[in-house]
Amino acid sequence: QNTRTTFVGYLKEAKSINVSRNKYIHSEYISVVGEENEPLAFLHQRLKDSLKPNKASSMAAVFKAIQPVNPEDLTELANDASSLALNILTLSERFHQ
Repeated sequence: QNTRTTFVGYLKEAKSINVSRNKYIHSEYISVVGEENEPLAFLHQRLKDSLKPNKASSMAAVFKAIQPVNPEDLTELANDASSLALNILTLSERFHQ
């Protein structure tokens, strides 16, 4: 029963990681460059939002649709996915013993 509970917890964690991952995978990216073409920021917009009519009547609406990409968030997401994969591998090895 403990193995089942642990595995169900891992499935919930995997779903959460996948939702976050999809936010970045299914997006279009825009780079903001300075006067000398140096990258200043990277922005992303979900593809399903890019197909909707642009109702950006205010700056708040623009910033809700187009958001900055935070490299620390991407690193944390990759680390979470890696850690979960290792936990599932460890659990499966325990299960098959």
